[in-house]
Amino acid sequence: MCRQFGISRTWFYRLKRRRQTMGDEGLRSVPRKPAVFAN
Repeated sequence: MCRQFGISRTWFYRLKRRRQTMGDEGLRSVPRKPAVFAN
């Protein structure tokens, strides 16, 4: 399956875990940068 989608097994299992814990919402892109910047 990973080969069909062109992703690594590591990324597949990471997405699988996020979907199990967060549902379909977990499959959406999550920004890496923090929402608030410290002064």
